[in-house]
Amino acid sequence: MRHFIAIAALAVSTPLAAQAPAPISPEAERELECAMWAAVVSGSVDDPDLKSAFGFALSYWVGRFEGRTGKNFDDFATVEFVTSLEPKVEALRQRCVPEMEAMGKRMQDWGQRMQDTPAPQ
Repeated sequence: MRHFIAIAALAVSTPLAAQAPAPISPEAERELECAMWAAVVSGSVDDPDLKSAFGFALSYWVGRFEGRTGKNFDDFATVEFVTSLEPKVEALRQRCVPEMEAMGKRMQDWGQRMQDTPAPQ
C-alpha cells in the first residue's frame, strides 16, 4: 500500500494543499483514472519497453481527458485523487489494459500500413 502511495506521489507533483478542482464528467474521470493508473504502473516497472508503453498510454489518456474537458489534467490529478485509486487498482487494470492494447494495435497497424504504402512519386 505504501508503495502505491509513494509512486502516486512521484507521478503527480500537485501540492497537497491545492484547492479541490471542479467536478468532471464520469467519462473524463474514467480517462483520468486510466492515465493515473498508467503513471503508477510506469513508475513501478523496470523493463524499458514496458515503461515506454505505459508512458505512451499515460499521454493517450491525458490527451483524451484534456480534449474532453478543455482543462489541464494536473489540476485534477492530485495526490488525493491518485491515492483514492489504490483500492481500485485491479478494476482499473481490467478496464484500462484492453483499451491500452487496442490503441497499441491500432498504432502498430497504422505503422505497418505506412511502411507498406509506396511513397508518392
